[in-house]
Amino acid sequence: MMENLWKLDFEPIIIKPEDIVMQQCKHLEVLTGGMVTANVNKHDNNGPMKLFIEFFTKAAKHLAVDAVSPELSAKSLGHMGDAEIYCAFEFYITSPSTPNYKFGIMNFIYAKGQYPVKLILDEDIVAEIGGRYIIECNSENNFISLLEKIITSKKVTSVVNALKAISIETA
Repeated sequence: MMENLWKLDFEPIIIKPEDIVMQQCKHLEVLTGGMVTANVNKHDNNGPMKLFIEFFTKAAKHLAVDAVSPELSAKSLGHMGDAEIYCAFEFYITSPSTPNYKFGIMNFIYAKGQYPVKLILDEDIVAEIGGRYIIECNSENNFISLLEKIITSKKVTSVVNALKAISIETA
């Protein structure tokens, strides 16, 4: 048999940001016995994608004056290619006992290459963990490290505990 001429060096498999967050959603449901749930919703790539980028723009202008220029535009979020290859998500917690309530932990967006991923965080979480309202994570490890700080913050913990208490009261 002839020698293999393919001299390929495969890059390590990178876990998509939304899959990392969804794994944490499953962990929270198990930890709370289903009394508190975390969800990741994907934004549609058409009209809602445009609205999502506008949300980033408005939030940055309103919340992060020190972090970004007041002239922030979708372009300044970083060139990510055509809108069709954007992936944008919302990450929030809620409970079956409070179907009309959700606490938005963060929104995140990335292009086809997965990293960098850009996050916009709840202002109370930013105040607690430090940093800016819009954060860019350049790698999977950086994203996981920041996600850990976010979901273990006092703000997220207090919301989880409150939702669990409401679930217990209404059971």
